Amino acid sequence: MRAKKAAINSTAMFIYMLVFIISGLILPRLILSRFGSGYNGVIASINQFISYISLLAAGVAGATRAALYKPLAERDTIRISGIIRATEFFFRKVALMFLGILMGIAVLYPLLISGDFDWVFVFSLTLILGIGTFFQYFFGATYQTLLIADQRAYISTLARTGAVMINVSFSIFLVLSGFEIRIVMLASSIVFAIYPFLLNLYIHKRYKLDSSVPPDNSAINQRWDAFVHQLAYFVHVNAGIVIVTVFLGIKEASVYVVYIFIIRAIKMIIVTVAGVGIEAPFGDMLAKNEHKALQAGFKINEFLVVLTSTLMLTCSALLIVPFVAIYTTGVYDANYYQPLFAIIACAAEFVFIARIPPQSLVNAAGHYRQTRNGAIAEVAINIVLSLIFVQLFGLAGVAFASFCAILFRTVQISFYASNHIVKRNLMVFVWKMLLSILTAGVVIVLVSFLPPMVSISYLSWALYALQVFGIALGVTGLVAVIFYQEELRILWRLACTLSDNKRPNISN
Repeated sequence: MRAKKAAINSTAMFIYMLVFIISGLILPRLILSRFGSGYNGVIASINQFISYISLLAAGVAGATRAALYKPLAERDTIRISGIIRATEFFFRKVALMFLGILMGIAVLYPLLISGDFDWVFVFSLTLILGIGTFFQYFFGATYQTLLIADQRAYISTLARTGAVMINVSFSIFLVLSGFEIRIVMLASSIVFAIYPFLLNLYIHKRYKLDSSVPPDNSAINQRWDAFVHQLAYFVHVNAGIVIVTVFLGIKEASVYVVYIFIIRAIKMIIVTVAGVGIEAPFGDMLAKNEHKALQAGFKINEFLVVLTSTLMLTCSALLIVPFVAIYTTGVYDANYYQPLFAIIACAAEFVFIARIPPQSLVNAAGHYRQTRNGAIAEVAINIVLSLIFVQLFGLAGVAFASFCAILFRTVQISFYASNHIVKRNLMVFVWKMLLSILTAGVVIVLVSFLPPMVSISYLSWALYALQVFGIALGVTGLVAVIFYQEELRILWRLACTLSDNKRPNISN
């Protein structure tokens, strides 16, 4: 049943990722061509500042999921209701605080970029961009957490997919019709504000939560430890754009956003294919003391994550610069040719993805407190090095600072999970990383013999990309056959079990 739910969640997430990536490529391109890099940069920067407010809620979702695994496994409705009520009260307080801080940002941020846009424009745009986030916290965040813990994330994922599709349709129509950028963003915010209401209705129909049960605040008492972990992730996702905006300017921020969106879109595909929702099955296994299944599941998840990320991010490093050149054709107000930045950013994202399996284990076990010092160190390394390197090396410096911080944390979290949860030698992880580096090196050497692209066009790029992907797929496939025979056997048994519609037992 766990494998079946994981397959459904992965399929739903894959559909969402495709829709999200397509819309994420279409809308910024429309904004760039219709309004320019300045508008694209200011929207990205405001969204990053708004996401900073999300730190108010950081940690509680992870603590809630960890607390829910056991009562969900035991179907303890009273316990589940108490945890959900405590989480709901917390998120609604966060939503109200969010409004106050949002207003402060709306007043102050326009002063930082007064030379580019007038105060009223940035003030109103900031408020418009924050509407959807407020409704998400007030009405939807708690129930999305419940669905993830119950291995039913596909429900919220499909709802988000519908919202993205409606949003991109409205946005294209409004931009092409000549509407002002604030009208476009307002329509988008309204669409995403509706989604939490629909989720709320589903949860109250699907789950028989008892509203008379008092909030179980003790269940989320690890939220501050989980907060530190979420802070580290937040810095990974958001610190770069803020530092680039402050030290390099709005137009460089637009360049940063274009590259990072593409790279992180690839990351989303990798996580969707290889590791989506794995924390919840791990949590269920731990709650039921199924240690053999846990070890086998971890081995398979790590195999899929490492091999898929090696394949996809090696291709990304080789293909992203020509793609951006085509994507930004006709946009001359910023330098979008950044090969060194692209390579380092791809390497950093690979190292980040490599830690998803051990991080999922730590989260599922609720070991936030035991691993929080590594998260604190990651934040410190990232910020300090970014402030130093951005002034020396620009965008590449910011990417390298992120790489250093992520590498430290990945080693730390892998060491903890290996020693305290799955009980294995850390050198197993190190060997897999070295094998991935060797695989990427072979692919790069072989690709260097290919003839260059014949023209700067999407068709030429696609034909070249097919050759690069074919080489990378062949090399990684050969590596899998030679070095991952046990994992391939387990995957084959699992696939056969699922095709027979039986309950899989991956511990065999």
